[in-house]
Formats: sequence, structure tokens, C-alpha cells
Amino acid sequence: MKPPLWDHQIAALKASAGRPATLLHMGLGTGKTRVACELLEQWKVRRVIVVSPLSVVPTWSEEMGKYAKRDWLLCPMHKMSTARKRKLVEQVVLESRASGRPLMLTINFESVWREPLASYLRKAGFDAVIVDEAHRIKSPRGVASRYLAKLGRNADFRLALTGTPMPSGPLDVFGLMRYLCPD
Repeated sequence: MKPPLWDHQIAALKASAGRPATLLHMGLGTGKTRVACELLEQWKVRRVIVVSPLSVVPTWSEEMGKYAKRDWLLCPMHKMSTARKRKLVEQVVLESRASGRPLMLTINFESVWREPLASYLRKAGFDAVIVDEAHRIKSPRGVASRYLAKLGRNADFRLALTGTPMPSGPLDVFGLMRYLCPD
């Protein structure tokens, strides 16, 4: 049985309901991942890409295992080449379509924008993109920041999670807003 949501998590879910793009500014240990898992269920997402620091990639599968209502196909991608990741993504996308199971692909910032993976991800038909530790895409010229803005345009839902949206100043939100609201 899942533990109950905290009041601030319920408030975050209500504030995010019906929105195609959301920034959750929540501190360390406040349950951002749990809120994201609940939102994926509310949105009835079939395929989602989660982009996070490499050390956090396996955590997403653990959290979905605890909180998801549906039987997700979980694919944490770490400790392999970008070419191998591309082949794995192709396999799991096909498996998800054939089985009807929703797919969560979790990948790190350093790999998501590299070819041959990057162009395939943009064409693969993901319903949602989640950027965990989203302050990492603050740089307007950063390769990951520019790529995630493009990837987000192809998704129905975009979610950014961070405890520090402006670590250096107000201009830090540019990359976040380009990803969340490209217009």
C-alpha cells in the first residue's frame, strides 16, 4: 500500500492539473519524484522520457515501482554507449507498443542529446518529458538545454523538477522556460 501524499504534494498536483507544462520548485526530500509519478498517472501517459543526473537514473525505476498504478515498462539507461542506448530504446519502444504497457525511459543529461540517440528520441513519439534537477538546463547556449527545448516541443506534457530554479540569478530561468513554454 502506498503511503499517503503530503499536503504540499497534493497542492502541487492540484496546481499542475490540466497544464501541459509545469515547473515544480520543491526542495530536497519533499517528494518531487512522487508528485511526478502521480502526474504521469493523471495524464495517462503512454511513453515518457525522464532526463536526470546519471546518479539518479536508477532511482526513477525504484520510485515508479513504489508509486505507479499501472504496470510500467521501466528502462533506466546508464553505463552503456550512446549507440547501445539507441538500440535499447528502439527495442523497448516496440515492446511497449506491442504489449500496451506504458514506458518510462530514464537517461542522463550527458547522453540524451548525443547522436545517434538524440534524433531517434525526437521521432519516437513520447507523450511526456520530465527534466529532473532542471536547473542543469539553465544555460541558454548549453547543448542539453537547447536539445531538451526541441524534445519538449514534441511532447504533450513537460515537467521540470528542481529545488534551485535560479541558483545564480533571474536569467537562470531562461533555459527552463524555453523547455517548458517554447512560445
